[in-house]
Amino acid sequence: MIEIINMSGNFFIDITFWVVSFLIILGSFYVVTARNIFRGAIGLSFVFICVAIIFFLLNAEFLGVVQILVYVGAVSVLIAFAVMFIKDVVDGSKYSKYRLLSAFLCSFLFFVLIFISQVTEWNSMDSIENEDALAGLEGFYFEESESGSILIKKAEVLSDGVNKGVFINSTLSIGSSLISNFLIPLQVIGFILISALIGSLTIIRQRRKQ
Repeated sequence: MIEIINMSGNFFIDITFWVVSFLIILGSFYVVTARNIFRGAIGLSFVFICVAIIFFLLNAEFLGVVQILVYVGAVSVLIAFAVMFIKDVVDGSKYSKYRLLSAFLCSFLFFVLIFISQVTEWNSMDSIENEDALAGLEGFYFEESESGSILIKKAEVLSDGVNKGVFINSTLSIGSSLISNFLIPLQVIGFILISALIGSLTIIRQRRKQ
């Protein structure tokens, strides 16, 4: 039987979570305040890596790997490549006269999110009483067809035709959903990213000619 890591019951996981969360906040603050654009891009890569660590702690390995490959390996490199076309990389842009208003709005939004997270009743695994639902999350289950619907039934052991729960093997579940149920949205997102990339390079090229 595969044991599921419980974040609330593992001291090392808890400490790692809070340390990485603090680093995300610290790195994000550095990104928005750095005058050197290139260093800001490096700081953004650091934040992306920390977010990937959070995904791994939540047993979302697929999202963690995608975070590293797409954001750290592609987006951050693209940003670093784009800022190299800027002449005043070290000096950066001048401080905006609306920076105090922006700081106030960001702080207000931050406290609103904290308030919402505190008043919201988050469901935990302990609140789920259905054994079949628990098996689909952190145990073993098999699927049955009934009246055109697929029902999940609990299985005691892993064998042929029996699947692992989502929290045990989330990569397979998410990957299968992306290439089946969410194939069209996935392709649309890819098209939007490519369009944004081409548009950014076009703008940079026009500025260099001027």
